[in-house]
Amino acid sequence: MVNDEMLKKLKDQYIGVEVPDDEKNKLNEILEYAKIDRKRKRKKVIITRWMISVAALLLVVIMPNTNETLASSLKNIPLVGNIFSVITVRKYDEDKNIKINMAKIDSNGDIKNKKTVEKLNNDIKKYTNKIVNQYKVDLGSSGFSDLYMDYKIVINNDKWFTIAFTINETRASGYEFHRYYNIDKSSGKIVSLKDIFKEKSDYIKIISNDIKRQMKQQMLTKDVVYFIKDNGISTGFKEISGNQNYYINNEGNIVIAFDEYEVGPGCTGAPKFVISKDIVKKILNN
Repeated sequence: MVNDEMLKKLKDQYIGVEVPDDEKNKLNEILEYAKIDRKRKRKKVIITRWMISVAALLLVVIMPNTNETLASSLKNIPLVGNIFSVITVRKYDEDKNIKINMAKIDSNGDIKNKKTVEKLNNDIKKYTNKIVNQYKVDLGSSGFSDLYMDYKIVINNDKWFTIAFTINETRASGYEFHRYYNIDKSSGKIVSLKDIFKEKSDYIKIISNDIKRQMKQQMLTKDVVYFIKDNGISTGFKEISGNQNYYINNEGNIVIAFDEYEVGPGCTGAPKFVISKDIVKKILNN
């Protein structure tokens, strides 16, 4: 574990000793990674609380697909069907600097479905208020100078509806993290990465190896830095997690998404890697 004292010693050694450029670059990476390690620990606490809060919102997002009575009443609403269209509702709390953009159903002027849409929007408002209150308790009291949450519809095709939530937190410095939720329109279920692969298939290794290949290639051809465990750094990216952020793009390829500081320094941002369906086609579920 890299602590503050070790970090200071490394920095003092770096300042006091003349070293070759390649070694200096490697030491810079280690120093940067030590800082990120501390950010990650703080982020894990935030994400755990965030997952509890967003669970309530997901009940609203998937409601038309999982509740047969409600799905039946919504099937004739324009642009709704299996997946509804959304507009943005903004929530603000100036005292705690919390800004949240949430979803709201748009009936598109269809009067005969007005009551149904109003009922659903009331439910959304109720869940949204719960989320805002949870943020005030869990996140607003954590000393953040600013907290902003937004959503984006990433994919909405015949097969998939993917919604991504982005949370930006700023204090002395800021970072953002994301959570992607993929809904199979045919079943109305939220699908995790492991669900799209056959049982006991080594999808984590296959995907991780391709990501590391892409990382190394990008570092040769682009001005980008990744921390790779088998690339001379003892602590770095080794493999994706079991609940890794992902979505399936319109071409049918898997897109793996990382948060800031997850696989590289802040300048790397929140990178995404496209995994060709040809690489994993033999282990995909039918």
